Amino acid sequence: MLTIRNAAEGDFERIMEIYRYAQEYMIRSGNPTQWGHFYPEPELIRADIREGMCRVICEGETIHGVFAVFEGDEPTYDYIEGGEWLNDEPYVTIHRIAGDGQAHGLLHCAADYCKSLASNVRIDTHAANKTMQHLVEKNGFIKCGIIYVKDGSPRLAYQWTEEHMAEKAEIRRCIEEDIVRTGRFYDSVVRWLDDHINYPRWVYRDYPSEGTVRTKTAANAQYICLDGDTIVGAFALDDVPLGSYQNARWSRRPDEGTYLVIHALAVDPSAHRRGLGTEIIRFCIDKAKAEGYRAIRVDIVPDNAPARSLFEKNGFTYAGDADLGLDIEGIPEFSLYELNFGN
Repeated sequence: MLTIRNAAEGDFERIMEIYRYAQEYMIRSGNPTQWGHFYPEPELIRADIREGMCRVICEGETIHGVFAVFEGDEPTYDYIEGGEWLNDEPYVTIHRIAGDGQAHGLLHCAADYCKSLASNVRIDTHAANKTMQHLVEKNGFIKCGIIYVKDGSPRLAYQWTEEHMAEKAEIRRCIEEDIVRTGRFYDSVVRWLDDHINYPRWVYRDYPSEGTVRTKTAANAQYICLDGDTIVGAFALDDVPLGSYQNARWSRRPDEGTYLVIHALAVDPSAHRRGLGTEIIRFCIDKAKAEGYRAIRVDIVPDNAPARSLFEKNGFTYAGDADLGLDIEGIPEFSLYELNFGN
């Protein structure tokens, strides 16, 4: 599980090791001018640490990543050309993010952290840094234009804003073309769960053991999108699926009765803290009431505290343990949550 903490003076040497690795990676990847062998300078990093702006991303006691968080107006963002910022509201900026190549999801972890600090987050990167551009856009940032850093060189400028994402998202029925795209975000979801909670990989037990995680999640997405026993929905932004769920139309277990059951509700990690999960749940509640169901149920992995919190905030209460008959050693049973409509 990746965690973030303030950097300490004793972290300096490890931080500089990570920056040296990032410099070499950029050069090998065809981006020799963004940092070269000289940026960021040791004095700058010491200042970041001293001023409380430097954060380290850790797995246990091991530091795998580093970045700076700047709260307040960034002077180099005052002028932007070829576009405009999404708004002029207060924001935080992510600077100097780098990893050691030994851990996945560092940018998402940093972005998620900054999204918890403010409803607007900005970041910039070099036009030759294709890896960073892909990761930034995957994490929900919108390209706004070009800014110029202190040495006068241009950078692509991005912004994430909670309001912008919430306004443009919509729920629609999944279509066959969504299978591959949904498989991609399920891949991200499973990786996030593996990083953040004790989440078992039994979700793939019905699929062949050979193949990559991506091919298995694609198979799972095909089942979710096309299973005739369920009503399937995708939460989409610019027609790209960012969330998905299933509503069981009839009972698969004797105790379900007239309950509507939510299956496989998931939101892409790049879209966390945008209210998408709540929107999906509320959509399901309205749908269940309209179709005459008396309650909704959902099964949650006990270690999945974010999911429990999400459903609890939307009126669901713990209703006991759910035995799904998995019978796999070391796999915890599920917790059952339900919301009754009082009829």
